[in-house]
Amino acid sequence: MRTRSWIGATSLLLALAPAAAAAQSGRVSLEARGGVAIPRGDLRNGGAHSGFAAGLDLMHSMAPWLSAYVGVSRDEFDGGFSSSGAQLGGKIVPGVWGSTTPWLNVGVLGQKMTAGRAESDFGFGVEGGAGADFALTNRLSLTPALRYRTYDAAFNAAELSARYWVMTFGAHLHLR
Repeated sequence: MRTRSWIGATSLLLALAPAAAAAQSGRVSLEARGGVAIPRGDLRNGGAHSGFAAGLDLMHSMAPWLSAYVGVSRDEFDGGFSSSGAQLGGKIVPGVWGSTTPWLNVGVLGQKMTAGRAESDFGFGVEGGAGADFALTNRLSLTPALRYRTYDAAFNAAELSARYWVMTFGAHLHLR
């Protein structure tokens, strides 16, 4: 069930990206990334260990220094834990140095946590991060990043504070 909703959300974003790009004439981009999720606090204390992280964001440039993003993510932890959902936020670019564009992001999360066979209610939280786009061409960049995510996952009998780091490496494609 969770895999189908992850695939459905990703497919929807990919299907809408070309139409959004045509409408915005070059102000829309897509970022796909993968990496490692590193648990902290309750997650680590509950037996979660570092695992795989993946995400996909659709971005709209509102000014040379500001973009809005919406995306989906899935973070798998060894030990039977996973987190999946959506994020919405802003990306701030303080400047450009040659072919390198450093950035900061802050956003809100809507996530579900799975622990073994138990699934939490939908929890809301925040994320913040930093990274850089290293341009390969005018339209394609490589993007390493570090994000911190935090939200409360409410299960039937307990609440888990989901706090973790996500280190990723991705590709950022400027459409049209």
